[in-house]
Amino acid sequence: AGSINSSVNDMTNWLKVWISGGFYKGKEILPTDYVRQAASSQMVMEAALPAKHDDVFLANYGLGWMIGSYRGHYSVEHGGNINGFSANVAFFPSDKLGIVVLTNQNGSKVPTLVTNSIADVMLKLKLIDWNGEATAETMEANKAKKEVKKLPVIQNTSPSHPLKDYVGSFENPAYGIFNVRLEDNALHTVFGDEKILLKHMYYDVFDPKSIDKNGVADTAQSNVIFNFYSGVDGKINSIVIFLDGSEKPVVFDLKPEIKTLSLKILENLVGDYMMGQTPVKVYLKGNVLFVSVPGQPEYETVVVDETTFDLKILKGFSVKFENPEKGKVNELTFIQPNGTFK
Repeated sequence: AGSINSSVNDMTNWLKVWISGGFYKGKEILPTDYVRQAASSQMVMEAALPAKHDDVFLANYGLGWMIGSYRGHYSVEHGGNINGFSANVAFFPSDKLGIVVLTNQNGSKVPTLVTNSIADVMLKLKLIDWNGEATAETMEANKAKKEVKKLPVIQNTSPSHPLKDYVGSFENPAYGIFNVRLEDNALHTVFGDEKILLKHMYYDVFDPKSIDKNGVADTAQSNVIFNFYSGVDGKINSIVIFLDGSEKPVVFDLKPEIKTLSLKILENLVGDYMMGQTPVKVYLKGNVLFVSVPGQPEYETVVVDETTFDLKILKGFSVKFENPEKGKVNELTFIQPNGTFK
């Protein structure tokens, strides 16, 4: 949830409700049973041994609250971020203590640092320099970013496809869509307002170079690389991007271009086929081609070209119609990640 308009005073009263078991000024606002359940662990988020501080550990999830053990005290809290603002709301039910920190900083650590610092004072704990620790961690992270990991250089290689085959829209559920286009015999893309040249490194690996307002590409080596992948049909179907030198790649899948075929062409593909000893039925619903195999759900298809169709819900699976005889197709091939079947 986000964009809740509130104030420190309002949020303080809200915490009083939780600390008092659901009551505010003697009036029940929330059922006591619900308060106890919401502030109790419902699922495990982090159950590892203590890390940096021996007395700060566990991170479970209640009902909209994060539950933990903070230096010997039962803590219930939840932070939040939205463009331009960061917040943290916490309470210690056994200690009758509540803390609200609101900031006008985006993605800020301040709410957590201030919450911990106030808790240490109010709970009469030995003080920890939370701000100093956060500053040191930030400096270390910035130092690591500057230490560019050298990427291998493999000489005398070429892309596996003509550059035009790398063009298309690529999508990741978390990061969204970006487009790769061919311009001046080179691949380009755009991230936000930043224009990027994809400079070939080796094979299907490209190095993104920022282009300034004068059209000049950056010459510094990036920690980010673009690695194009092909499917079993030999066509480019995804880009794997290693962000900031991370060993965990982010996969962007090629978003199929929506194509349509005439009803006459589609009707020519309808019929009963055999895949080995297995019967396969191909039929139309409106102007959409479906494939059915006994014992499996029907598969809606997406047009790739006049003879090739992807199975919509199965990534990497497609069917290809072959051997036209007197205008009528009589053979069907299934193309799957584990092989090709007729």
